[in-house]
Amino acid sequence: MKHQLIDISLFHEYYSDGVMQNVRLLPDTQTQQLLMHYKLLPHQQAGKYSLYYMGPNSVEGFLTVFQQALVNHPMTFYLITEGSDFFIISDLPTNWCGQLQYSSQRQASSSNALTLQLSEGLPFIEGAVGKVEIHADLFQPEQALPHHLQIKMKARKTHWNYYIHNRSNVVLNNPMVSNLQGVEFLPGEIVESTKDEKVWLFKSGEMSLPMQEKMEHPFNLVSSTRSSYQISDDDKKRIVVSGLPLPNREMLNITSSKDKEYVCSDMYVYL
Repeated sequence: MKHQLIDISLFHEYYSDGVMQNVRLLPDTQTQQLLMHYKLLPHQQAGKYSLYYMGPNSVEGFLTVFQQALVNHPMTFYLITEGSDFFIISDLPTNWCGQLQYSSQRQASSSNALTLQLSEGLPFIEGAVGKVEIHADLFQPEQALPHHLQIKMKARKTHWNYYIHNRSNVVLNNPMVSNLQGVEFLPGEIVESTKDEKVWLFKSGEMSLPMQEKMEHPFNLVSSTRSSYQISDDDKKRIVVSGLPLPNREMLNITSSKDKEYVCSDMYVYL
């Protein structure tokens, strides 16, 4: 009979469905031997890793023996990423070169989420961004199965800059970048002007925004009839570009201003 022991769900704020993509769990050598010895069957799909007991003995008797086997060496899995953008889209220090570390002994008190710890000293495993340890004390015989664990990663927040290259006959009258929820960028400024092109720059300023795969309320380039950036009731606006592009998930720009570091996402739009 098949008994599910654990399932580990992987979440990431960047993705529109909240499920961490292009990441899988890989057991280390000793854990792989343990799985084979105790006839444990892993099942892996996008954003989830499950482990089943397939042996002939009762699951209660198995847990007693299995718990002892984990005392000196917890089940250890490496988080393997198949893309190079994980560190860019994740809320991690820009100058950090270590790996993530999760443990079943560190869980948030209000949920099943494992608490993240940044580690500098983990052994390098090709493609690994972190390590997950499942300790013996998780498998108490009196506790109900399966154990549901979660790994949650926040999306990186950056300061957004839109460069609007106007090479057309489109007239931009007091242009602005905003969304339908009333969130506005700083007033635009012309940073380059030639006979054939004007380049406007719109900054989010001190406002940082999470990197996202899809945005529920995207920003638009709006041309306004008002003569200033003061809001009035008779403003008339027209959308020049609907749904401006989102940050490139493979690129960050780090700038400094007044001894303060800003992590920026630069987006380019051509009219």
